[in-house]
Amino acid sequence: MKILVWQYNVKSNRPYDQGFEEIAACSIQTVARYAEKIGADHIVETTPTLFDDTKNFPGVDYFTFMQDSRYDKYDFHIKFDADFLIGPKFPDLSKTHYDLVGIPGYGRSAWRDDWYETHERTWENFGLDYEKWRENYILAGLCGFTRSTKEWLKEAIDDEIVELFSNCKNPAMIQRDKSFKWSITEQSYINYLLYHSQLKIQVLRYRMRPDMLIYHAGPRIPEQIERYKKLTAEILEMWDASEN
Repeated sequence: MKILVWQYNVKSNRPYDQGFEEIAACSIQTVARYAEKIGADHIVETTPTLFDDTKNFPGVDYFTFMQDSRYDKYDFHIKFDADFLIGPKFPDLSKTHYDLVGIPGYGRSAWRDDWYETHERTWENFGLDYEKWRENYILAGLCGFTRSTKEWLKEAIDDEIVELFSNCKNPAMIQRDKSFKWSITEQSYINYLLYHSQLKIQVLRYRMRPDMLIYHAGPRIPEQIERYKKLTAEILEMWDASEN
């Protein structure tokens, strides 16, 4: 089985992304160790095919991942955001018996309180079961896909939706555009497609423990970056100890 571990690290001038290069450098080190452990190729995409810092926000990386034919040769794809730290106990997602695996969006950016109203309006418009949607909302920063799932999503993604995302600098602009039916980010759109699919989806109920996985979120302020670097050093030591 050919496995791909994929990360996206494209330079952005958004104020929120300042300092992200230091964070990504930490994440990539730990993810590289994970890829080596499970026998996967590790690719860090640094050349955007859709993202243009002058006209949109970086949330088009999912579409880049799905549509790039260079990745079609892999049997299983694992996507990590470039601010994840992966410990040696994190499981090999390619050994599951599901089409797609991921962690739920609870407590993550997708569930910020100021987004509830917009999400609920979208769910109502498309007749989605609120509780089922919330239960199965996948945090798109960490997902594992079989080849067939990636191919299915590649075909299911509407080119007009991608075009809208690719020409929108601020998600709030999308919300004001009544012709655009997917709220907030591309994660909502991908989750909508998954919700209506027949795919076997496994939601991972993992706590964010240092020995398994740590997810960094929040402002890229110096104190947070230093904390993140310290956590990286600790996790790399765990990797060294696990291999001895």
